Amino acid sequence: MSNKNTRLLATLIIGGLAIVCPLLLCFSKEGIKMSNFNQVILMGNFTRDPQLSYTPNQTPVVEFGLAVNRKWKAEDGAEREDVLFIECQAFGKRAEVITKFFKKGSPIFVQGRLKLERWDSEDGKTHSRIRVAVQSFEFIGGKETENERR
Repeated sequence: MSNKNTRLLATLIIGGLAIVCPLLLCFSKEGIKMSNFNQVILMGNFTRDPQLSYTPNQTPVVEFGLAVNRKWKAEDGAEREDVLFIECQAFGKRAEVITKFFKKGSPIFVQGRLKLERWDSEDGKTHSRIRVAVQSFEFIGGKETENERR
């Protein structure tokens, strides 16, 4: 086989979560190798008001939760719904804008990457969670007045 690279694009939609995966396949004497890719696209509603804080060097950071719903009809005809709760984090100007214009229940379109966080608790146990590191976002819905926002 030659050392040709072939690009493929796959989209996975799981519970309202769309994951776009460009696949780079490299053909070599050892076989097919695939490059890594980490990108998440979400559309959901805030589960709570965004929480703004600052790093030691005064960079704004906002944390918020998103609820992503998926509705479907079961075989028995009953309406069903799954809700996936996802933790998100944004930095800098994005953090300030999210804090200013969004609140609990607000819809948002988010693009980012998955990030694994690990920490040890005081009792010596190791904990971990996966959260979305927000790289961009879009407003969804109509324009609100200041009174409607708060």
